[in-house]
Amino acid sequence: MLRLACAVRVTVCSLGGKGLAGRTVAASGVNVQVQRTAAAMPSAKKKAVIFDMGGVLVTPPQWAINSYEKSLGLPRMFIQGVMMKGMPDNAFSQLERGELTLSQFFSAFTAELQQAAGEAGMELPADFSTQEMFEKMQGGEVVGVMVRAVRNLRKHGKMQEREEVGVMIRAVRNLRKHGVKTCILTNNWVDDTPGREGRAASMLFFRRLFDHVVESCRVGLRKPSPEIFHLTCRRVGVQPQEAVFLDDIGTNLKSARQLGITTILVRDFDKAVRELEEAVGLELTRFPPPAVACKPEEVPHCYITLKTGIKLHYVDVGDGPVVILHKTWSHQQKSRRTTVKGWEHKQKSLP
Repeated sequence: MLRLACAVRVTVCSLGGKGLAGRTVAASGVNVQVQRTAAAMPSAKKKAVIFDMGGVLVTPPQWAINSYEKSLGLPRMFIQGVMMKGMPDNAFSQLERGELTLSQFFSAFTAELQQAAGEAGMELPADFSTQEMFEKMQGGEVVGVMVRAVRNLRKHGKMQEREEVGVMIRAVRNLRKHGVKTCILTNNWVDDTPGREGRAASMLFFRRLFDHVVESCRVGLRKPSPEIFHLTCRRVGVQPQEAVFLDDIGTNLKSARQLGITTILVRDFDKAVRELEEAVGLELTRFPPPAVACKPEEVPHCYITLKTGIKLHYVDVGDGPVVILHKTWSHQQKSRRTTVKGWEHKQKSLP
């Protein structure tokens, strides 16, 4: 959190990131009118934004599949073709609905691949492994990229690698700053393999970043089923017409659009965010996010009196490093009015 404290002689008021604009604060018998220092925040045209994961927030899993396929000399799109064949009753669909765990899926899907290979007059390579392929799909690279992405975003205000990931993270953070609900809707699976810690860490990261997370394997439904979109809207607390949905798969978007949800196809991250900005009527690429007004009673407060007699009004708002604003006061002899002479903005390393 960006901890913003304002210090003045004897009396203190907060002019923090989330603001006390337009209110009068009384302290030590002195009334101080707090003025709005930033333009009023625009209201969003939509109440919620729903994000797919793979291909929107993290590297598309298809990339790992294609790479693995190529390394074994298999025909392009052979594996993905088997994943789609026989839907919605094949092994992959059962996996994403939570009817099979990941370890159970390995043998079932390998059998489907062997059958498809036989029908095509070919054999699976002896060193083919469904488990190895999924480890590449959900390996530590994705988790590591996301962790580094957020670390760089907080430290430098911009991405130093995988800029496309940073664009989406920045958009999510700004949406929440504006009071827009955020949700992940992902076709996922129950990982019961020895490497499940990495998957769990990834989902924990996203659960902290978003207001809601809906996983297909937890609700027994998968995209593009209309029912999972209805369920997601109920969980978020919005009507379909009040939501935007981003995905990189057209069939998922078509199903959502038929329910009245505004949809955005993600092929280019920057373009998708621009379309999202237009859909919600907000600026989402700025970092740090603009200040958001709020009610004083909703902001955590505390007061600290220093040895020098200065009273600190401590307010927890925003994100980032601790910032202290030192405010000094001067008396004009002619008018005998107390006025703000100036602000000194200092970064402090506090525990």
